[in-house]
Amino acid sequence: MKKISAGVAAIIMLANLLVPAVFSAVGEETRNEDSSLKMAETVLEYLNITDSATSNDSTVSRAEFAMLAAKLVGYVDNENTHYAYFADVPSDNRYCGYIAHLADREVISVPENRMFRPEDNITLSQAYKIMFSLAGYGRYIEDICGGFPIGYISMAERLQLNVKAADSEALSYAEVKKI
Repeated sequence: MKKISAGVAAIIMLANLLVPAVFSAVGEETRNEDSSLKMAETVLEYLNITDSATSNDSTVSRAEFAMLAAKLVGYVDNENTHYAYFADVPSDNRYCGYIAHLADREVISVPENRMFRPEDNITLSQAYKIMFSLAGYGRYIEDICGGFPIGYISMAERLQLNVKAADSEALSYAEVKKI
């Protein structure tokens, strides 16, 4: 079941990358934002990644985004003791397992000061880095496209992922769902 969920998530992520390119190829100038959000919400709720009770206007913290991203690739937190990679995310923190999973997969890096800043808002460039890295493009973007943050932003622009964020330094749930 875990492999099926991971496979479905990979297909959804690939579709998210291809849909904008297909729309632009046939001359579509804009996508219907409401239907795009509704489709993303339906898929994420079906995979038990988000629920309809979450306000789309609420901002998303770095820890919350790590949880959403880890769930997207099929990680299920079994609440066992986790290795605390970060000094500000102890092993008993509810997000520790998700964050540790992303660190294990080298999706997020552990800086020398071992600080994650879990309560900070997730930024657009950080969200792109996590999602591209989960899709397997992190090393390519780091090596060829200029790395973080500019390489991830330029790759998103090249793929026409055009997430219109009101504030690229504090994404809302609605904006995160579209990524």
